[in-house]
Amino acid sequence: MHRRRLLRRLAAASAPAALAALAAGCSPGPVAVAPPTVDARTGATCAALHDVLPTHVLGGDRRDTDPASDTTAAWGQHPTVTLTCGGPAPARASSSADLVRIDGLVSWLPVPTDGGGYDLYAYGRTVWVRVSVPNPGSANPVDAATALTPAVSRTVPAA
Repeated sequence: MHRRRLLRRLAAASAPAALAALAAGCSPGPVAVAPPTVDARTGATCAALHDVLPTHVLGGDRRDTDPASDTTAAWGQHPTVTLTCGGPAPARASSSADLVRIDGLVSWLPVPTDGGGYDLYAYGRTVWVRVSVPNPGSANPVDAATALTPAVSRTVPAA
């Protein structure tokens, strides 16, 4: 009888710790995204964009980035969509035929990456914005750009 009581006390005492560990396992930690080095003007543009980014992209919730920066953002887990503001131009030159214009607001240049993913660049803006969608599976990677177009349109001026 004494042994059962002891086991119940141990179980009751460890329940909060078990729930905390379970909750921590359900919420993903920050996403590692290297922030680009930017000048003051670019930093101000990226900060304005960062403040109006959507809560959800491709069905994934907004996540913290590591290190925290106004030039980076992330959403979801599978795939984890990342945004970098103020980075370099894409390595690939484009023609207007390569661009995807969304809602008449922002043109995006989709560039395939290794592993079946895409980097989408907001094209013709004063600051480069790159959205990376690694291995999107059945999702259309342009849908990530569609979700981000209103924020880019409002905060990153056309060149």
